[in-house]
Amino acid sequence: MSIFGYGGNGNGDSETEIVRCIFLDKAYPHHYQKQISELEATEKELSETTGLEPVVVNKSYKEGGLAWNYAIIAKINHESEEAFDTVYENPDGEIVVNEPGIYGSYQQFIPKHIQGNSLGFAHIIRGGADYKHRNNNSVAIIQYIPGTLPEKDWNTGFTADQITEENKFEHTELFVKERMRVTEWERVLERWEKLTEDKAIDKLEDMISRRLLLFNMHDSDSVVKYVKPRKGLIFTAKLTRKGIYTELSGFEWNKENSAYDYHSNGVELPCEEEIELADKLIVHRNNMTYINKISAGKEELAGVIDDDPPF
Repeated sequence: MSIFGYGGNGNGDSETEIVRCIFLDKAYPHHYQKQISELEATEKELSETTGLEPVVVNKSYKEGGLAWNYAIIAKINHESEEAFDTVYENPDGEIVVNEPGIYGSYQQFIPKHIQGNSLGFAHIIRGGADYKHRNNNSVAIIQYIPGTLPEKDWNTGFTADQITEENKFEHTELFVKERMRVTEWERVLERWEKLTEDKAIDKLEDMISRRLLLFNMHDSDSVVKYVKPRKGLIFTAKLTRKGIYTELSGFEWNKENSAYDYHSNGVELPCEEEIELADKLIVHRNNMTYINKISAGKEELAGVIDDDPPF
């Protein structure tokens, strides 16, 4: 069993659109980078006080999770399927952005962070499988890890966290299901702890690929082969804006049709021109971030632009 991940969520009214994105560079999730920055600031302060060399703060994707920064390069019309470019190059080869808010960060959290997430949305624990449906050749969507919420009796609305010593024999089936969920979580966390750093990175990127359905679009085999995120890789997804936060998704459950809607139709490996575009967008993003920081009275250059909220 793989361990699945979480993309981000915000509260309030939401707006959605289909977008074409390009991966830029790998980073740490916002909440973990913030923790590291605070530790580094503390070590620097101690160093200045004591005169000793500051202790190096080690970073780990296995401990903190992984993020891939992206840029929205086009928006796709729902009806005509025509694309409107949000980014283009002028005759001098410089990047020109047609509208703000094109940069984002798609985050993949580690199991213990997912387990502590009380939101319980389906996209946290679901992703593309290694096989397709026989009836329509679409990628199967499966659940990879236990739910993050206590088991529930949908007929009565009673949840497992309401079970006590006094009433547990009245809810035997629910009690057993919850025990199985908790036990499976223990197994997931145990497996994760045994991974090396390289294996953890491989798992995290594999989970991003499955959540965004980044499979080889030209592969006609019944076995689905996923493509790992990499610089210059272009993909299509649904973008949901909730307040100041954004969320990308490769699929979603359609209640009316009782089936999944797919926003991704697969990807191709990036060519040299797409990698060059990603490099130029990285420079543009960093320059814009620096300008925004200076305008806000801060001198540091932020390496990651993140619009997913931490837990």
